[in-house]
Amino acid sequence: MMKLRAFIAIGLPGELKAEIGELSSSLSVQIPGVRWVPPENLHLTLKFLGDVDQAIIPDIQAILGRMAARHLPITARLGGLEAFPNRRRPRIIWLGVTKGSDHLIDLAEDLSRGLTGLGFDPEKKKFTPHLTLGRVKRGRITLEPEEEDEKTNKLLDSFGSLNINMLLLLKSTLTSQGAIHQIISQHGS
Repeated sequence: MMKLRAFIAIGLPGELKAEIGELSSSLSVQIPGVRWVPPENLHLTLKFLGDVDQAIIPDIQAILGRMAARHLPITARLGGLEAFPNRRRPRIIWLGVTKGSDHLIDLAEDLSRGLTGLGFDPEKKKFTPHLTLGRVKRGRITLEPEEEDEKTNKLLDSFGSLNINMLLLLKSTLTSQGAIHQIISQHGS
């Protein structure tokens, strides 16, 4: 049985990817030792599925179609530079969702419940809507508050809302240069 590494996400329009790429580029000067996500790979993950049997892809797609009809469209807004597990010892640097996060949390929780019938484990932690910008690859860094304000305010001012009307099922192939994401299917409202 063929397996593929898959996840469910919300894509971003090209101009927003470019703007966030500029944000990451300017942050890379201030925060060394981070592997920044290339703009073409930027997305908002709703659920990482892991290695999936290709035979159940149509079942996943059916669930995504129902979820899109039930929850979309959603208007969201990105902003606020944060980190997992925290700002003092960041491993992952991300942009938060300042508007629409409740709707995204409802969608992610409903999606997780829907997928348990296919054998996927329910999420143990509460979903935090976020867009990963980079992963700390070495050393110990601290995310200072002043690094966030000017850059993320520029991002908010220039783009404002993100209109979400599509769920993506993506395949992720790991390479030595990083992950390559390919859209398997799109599910819109």
